[in-house]
Amino acid sequence: MRPELYLLIMCILCFATVIISWSVNRSRAREELSNAIKQDITSEQMQAAEERVTAFFRENNLRPGVPILQIGQVLKIHPSEFGEPVSGQAHLSEPDESGTMFVTFRKGLTPQERQFAFAHECGHVLNKDAAPIDRPTGRHKDPAEQAADYVAAALLMPLDDVYNYLSENRYKDISSRQRVKLIRRLCQRYGVSNVIAVRRIREVYMLKEAG
Repeated sequence: MRPELYLLIMCILCFATVIISWSVNRSRAREELSNAIKQDITSEQMQAAEERVTAFFRENNLRPGVPILQIGQVLKIHPSEFGEPVSGQAHLSEPDESGTMFVTFRKGLTPQERQFAFAHECGHVLNKDAAPIDRPTGRHKDPAEQAADYVAAALLMPLDDVYNYLSENRYKDISSRQRVKLIRRLCQRYGVSNVIAVRRIREVYMLKEAG
């Protein structure tokens, strides 16, 4: 075989391998994102959680969207760099003598992950789950963890605020590329990850359209 032809065949094979690998990885990434944003609780459970969050804000004279650390202060929950070893993303301690609890984080979490983990522990307290509690990593969480995840998102991304923002920016009418940009802005606005933002958009529309 002529060297030029051999080189051409090898280049074609390498290019084909790259394309196939890219396609497989892209398909896998889409599947992982789809699983990550899948709704874990029913619309009735979502509505009940929203009512708990609304009642909490009203009873404590707080406006929706206040910093999560301010919510933690009301609930007597504080972030801490010291505490029991963390097996998941975060650990919520038992109340001390004054009723104060501390959240210890796994090392290496991003600021977005720390914020959501802290909000998740606040969600456990609002849901009246008993401490101590570890926030696990990965999927297939038990119902209490799924419910706390939902409340965390509701605290960080208030229902009406998110819905109004999406409506003002015509989320349902814009192109896919424009939606991606809008989701990025949502992530910056609320300090959450892409997965949390996309899942919250689904939740917001489910509740608003059901009402």
